[in-house]
This record gives sequence, C-alpha cells and structure tokens, in this order.
Amino acid sequence: MQALAPLSCCAQICGLASSEMIVGAAPRPEHAFLAASYVQGSRAVKATMRSAMVTAIRAALKAYQMRSAAELLVALRVMIASNGASA
Repeated sequence: MQALAPLSCCAQICGLASSEMIVGAAPRPEHAFLAASYVQGSRAVKATMRSAMVTAIRAALKAYQMRSAAELLVALRVMIASNGASA
C-alpha cells in the first residue's frame, strides 16, 4: 500500500480546509504514477503541481463531484508523502 501524508499535513502544506478534504478513496497505481512525476520535479514544479491539485479538488467540490475530489486528495496525499514536508 502506498504511503499517504496525514490530512493535517495536507491542510498545513496546501491550505486545505477540513471541508475540502473528502475521504473515501483508496490509493491506486495512478496515484503512484502521479507521485513519481512529482518527486522528479524541481521545487517550483512541485509547488505548481500542488497548487494545480488543490485547484482541481476545489473545482470538483464546487461541481459536487465528491468522488473526484476524494481521488484527487489521495493523489495529493501520495505526492506529499513521497517527498515529506519539503514537498
């Protein structure tokens, strides 16, 4: 099973509110692929990827696509876990 960053870490690093952290999705190979590309990026690329993921999570929530928001959150948690707090 893939490591996931704690939700509190996502909140701290990405500025997500508790209402924006929809749980219920399980880690899948797609999440690992995304995390691998994240780890290989520069610090600026990682910040851009985190920002894009947060934007996508918020857009999914606004469109009431809770499953999509949960999947995106898992991907974000895998990405952050793959590089720790320096992500």
